[in-house]
Amino acid sequence: MAILHNPVVDAILARRSIRAFQPDRPLTADELETLLACGFAAPSGMNLQSWHLVVVQDQALLEEINQGFIAMVKSRPSLPPIMVERLKNPNYSVFFRASAEILVCCDATRGPTNSAHLAENVVLAAQSLGLGTCFIGGVLDFFKTPEGAPYLKRLQIPEGFEPMYFLSVGVPAESPDARPRDLTKVTYIR
Repeated sequence: MAILHNPVVDAILARRSIRAFQPDRPLTADELETLLACGFAAPSGMNLQSWHLVVVQDQALLEEINQGFIAMVKSRPSLPPIMVERLKNPNYSVFFRASAEILVCCDATRGPTNSAHLAENVVLAAQSLGLGTCFIGGVLDFFKTPEGAPYLKRLQIPEGFEPMYFLSVGVPAESPDARPRDLTKVTYIR
């Protein structure tokens, strides 16, 4: 069997998690509008569109959240090796200094499925436009602390919605290789 190629398939196969962004290149209004339009074009059960996005481009706010997250992580008795390595960099940011963060939220009564479809559309649209993305979930633990909880209000998440993850978005400053995928994780019933 062979993989059939077209622009959509190629964008899916080329997508990588980007953890280094060009700091002096903000997203254009058209890029952001395109990403949001593609996200909102995602399928949703019964067309409920049970999602909400918060686009954060306020770098000072993101840095406050970043510093709170770093303090929380450093206070833990043991850190995963990857965090130990990342925190050696004094300029580390949980958001990797992307131009924008898109906080994907789901309707608390409906669950995350529809929002996950929306997020994947955004990520693939970004790839097709030459932009990079990275799903950021660990920072949500910070919002569960007394120090982090006030940021949920500052992020203006509507009542009844829960944050799922951030999507860091920007112009890539790296081009990582694909990590191996286990293509044996499939069962065919014919």
